[in-house]
Amino acid sequence: MRDKIEFDLLSNAIDSIDHAIDLLAYDQDLDRPTVSKRAIISLAHAIELLLKERLRQIHPSLIWENVDRYPDLDARTVTAESALRRLKQIGGLDFPEKDEQLLRSIRKTRNAIEHYKWSISSEEAEYITGASLNFATGFLKEYLGKDVLGYAEREGGLLQDLMDRNRSFALSYEKRRSEGKSSKEERCCGFCKALLKTEDCGACPKCGHWNYFGYGGFRSSFDDDIPF
Repeated sequence: MRDKIEFDLLSNAIDSIDHAIDLLAYDQDLDRPTVSKRAIISLAHAIELLLKERLRQIHPSLIWENVDRYPDLDARTVTAESALRRLKQIGGLDFPEKDEQLLRSIRKTRNAIEHYKWSISSEEAEYITGASLNFATGFLKEYLGKDVLGYAEREGGLLQDLMDRNRSFALSYEKRRSEGKSSKEERCCGFCKALLKTEDCGACPKCGHWNYFGYGGFRSSFDDDIPF
């Protein structure tokens, strides 16, 4: 039997993140402009797939630009910008303005690399790769339950290597970690996966379901299969 090659949205995104990490932390054979260019392309690709995967968890049709075309693979899927908008309006996710600016910036930079002329300073390249990697790994951990840097921190010193070679990543990573420690616990609706911001009320503002946050964690089972 022939080997099967298969990537779903999440594994595809993680593969691109791993490629960017290898470039930024270890690749000594390439010059700095080449490392920056390849890392930006990989991270832009990964971020777009991560946003789509979070949409897919709400409902697979949301990945399509025209939801009526789901699941036609010849039809267009959403852009990163559209995915971000749907995650805010339908998924209940909040994105700081700095993150939205970052996503717009890396999309424009990726487009310039792939379709036109690309010119950027080494300082800008360090910032966009470091901040984008921090966003991708943070989103992956917070909303998709995968901690690629948690493993890297324990095994082989990869996280420290990343910090040593990219100061922008080190600063943004430490800031996100400190903010995470001080922020209140956030939970998601077990039915539609929208973010629930209140601690004392499990009512979902998006789908109307009530969630139980009792001892032993979150109960996600529902007796019905429709919102109302």
